Amino acid sequence: MRYLRKALVTYLFVMTTCGVLSAQESSPISTLLKEALELTNKQEYEEAISLFQKVLEKEGDQLTALQGMGVCYLFTKKYDLSQKYLQKALNKEPNNVTTLMSLGRLFEEKEVYYKAHFYYRKVLSLDPYHVEAYLGEGRVYNKDRQYRSAIKVFNKVLELDPYLEGALQGLGFAYRTLGDYHKALEAEKKILEIKPSNVEAMLRVASVYEGLENKQQAIFWYEKAKKINPRDDRVHAKLSILYSETDQIDQAVTSLKKLTELQEGNIKNFITLGRVYGWLSRVDEAIVVFEKVASLQPKNMEVQSDLAFLYLLNQQWDKAEKIYNHILKINPKSKSALEGMERVAFYKLPVFTPRFKYSVDKNWDNTSNITKSYKTESSLELLHRFTPALSMEGRYQKNFRHQDDITALTRDYKFEQDIAALRFRYSFLKHYTLSMRGEYNYLQNKASNTYNFGGDLNRFSSLSYLLMDYGKFYGLASWSRGLLLRLVTPNILKMNPYWDYGATLGWNITQHLEGVFYYAFTDFIERKDQHDIETTLTYQLPFYRPLQIGYIYEYISEPVSSAHTAKLQFQEKFWKKLLFQLIYKWSADNNKDDQGWTYTNSLESLITFPIYKDVSLNFEGEWSFENGKDKDWEQTYRSYLTFPLSTF
Repeated sequence: MRYLRKALVTYLFVMTTCGVLSAQESSPISTLLKEALELTNKQEYEEAISLFQKVLEKEGDQLTALQGMGVCYLFTKKYDLSQKYLQKALNKEPNNVTTLMSLGRLFEEKEVYYKAHFYYRKVLSLDPYHVEAYLGEGRVYNKDRQYRSAIKVFNKVLELDPYLEGALQGLGFAYRTLGDYHKALEAEKKILEIKPSNVEAMLRVASVYEGLENKQQAIFWYEKAKKINPRDDRVHAKLSILYSETDQIDQAVTSLKKLTELQEGNIKNFITLGRVYGWLSRVDEAIVVFEKVASLQPKNMEVQSDLAFLYLLNQQWDKAEKIYNHILKINPKSKSALEGMERVAFYKLPVFTPRFKYSVDKNWDNTSNITKSYKTESSLELLHRFTPALSMEGRYQKNFRHQDDITALTRDYKFEQDIAALRFRYSFLKHYTLSMRGEYNYLQNKASNTYNFGGDLNRFSSLSYLLMDYGKFYGLASWSRGLLLRLVTPNILKMNPYWDYGATLGWNITQHLEGVFYYAFTDFIERKDQHDIETTLTYQLPFYRPLQIGYIYEYISEPVSSAHTAKLQFQEKFWKKLLFQLIYKWSADNNKDDQGWTYTNSLESLITFPIYKDVSLNFEGEWSFENGKDKDWEQTYRSYLTFPLSTF
């Protein structure tokens, strides 16, 4: 629009200076016209209109004044008045290129595309080499979603000027919309050859890489644009989206997978979420930016799509749905909108998920005894989200578990556990989320073994938390009733309940550094109470984001233990689907009840492979061994399948 304004004003200026002023150099009309054109060039349209009107009062059919009025009303979006004056100019001189170009642009803005084509082609019939008319025709084809016709027109222009920015930009847009991202890149990078600091071209290149799902390259180009224009809110907003995808979503999925298990899901797992809440705050900031941009550019479908995606990240699927429906009315084949509506449907419909899990655990103790535990879990879960803020989940789970003493060739125990659970989750006042889960457990022996329950057991357990998110700071208050499997004399298993109260405070100190403080008090039955304090520092390498390093200090009061741990975590997606995580820890633990100082090496791995949409196959492995007086070895293997039926 800015380029066209300059071109139209230039046409008017040239025509006036060459036509009117040469004939009547000192006439009042020529002076008024010159001043009006200068005001038009400065975008002071109201002032220019008043001067053009003065000319028309003296000379009612003055061509330049009629054209000037049409152009000024065009750029102030008063299309009916613009058409009125341009039509008068056309009647006076039917083949005037300036008038025809202005009418072409007028109908282009009014989205009356067949008329815009008519006037641009009229110009080309008068001047077959009129570049601006070709560009106008190509733009209209793009706006009318006739992208292949647009490509032909823009290529014709590029035959005249291979590096014309407007043609390259239009060509890149057409190819990008058709999904031919490699040709779109060729066009945009040609612009950067002649204008290496063109931020707009960099943003479009980054957008193309987003289309190719190459998020790292997209981040590279957005970061490059940010160096040139660090105050560009669009760049920060886009980076928020991409960093949220690459740094938040996978980590949250990885960590929250562990929270679906009853026995292993404890509140400390929330600490492993890392920088999730910090990125959520950046999503909020990005939403503010994109809402402003979307209000200024309501017809820009890329901006609308980005805003809808941000709403999805922020669990505001009701707002995302409105935008996607709007996009699909304009372009029923929009890939991003169709995929977005699939995700919205997933959020709105009840989600029925069967899960199956098998795990085996080997443990070598300091007397060389080896025990081997087996566990199978199957569950049926029904989740319904009433609103983006309110959800309810019911679950039935059946566990089968037994442990063998391989050294003694005996079976330690064998039992079944039935679990019925109900969970409630509610987000309120923007920064708070409350989750409450209650579980009824029924345990029974399945055979006569070395250790048995004295009788069938009925136990109740629960897990509740309140999450507070304030941008760089977040907090988590938790309270739970857990179950502790214990062996008591004589050879009796007990599943004792205990109460656990915890508090977590996190601070995203910088973009790459996070600190977490955790405290928990555990009220055991038939055991001494326990205090647990843990502090964590995590640093994400800025030059290689999949890698994090960390330090953890933990103090436990019963038995007295203080541990220092160095942590190295690698997490990356391969082939756009396979999520791989590897965590290595080295710990020095001073436990007075267990041989004093021990040094433990541990390795954890997770591989998640999406089979179809939200159906995924998961493999986990954990290995640890100790150096020192106590040489324990532990191995744990798990595999499980998540299968949300709402996917289909």
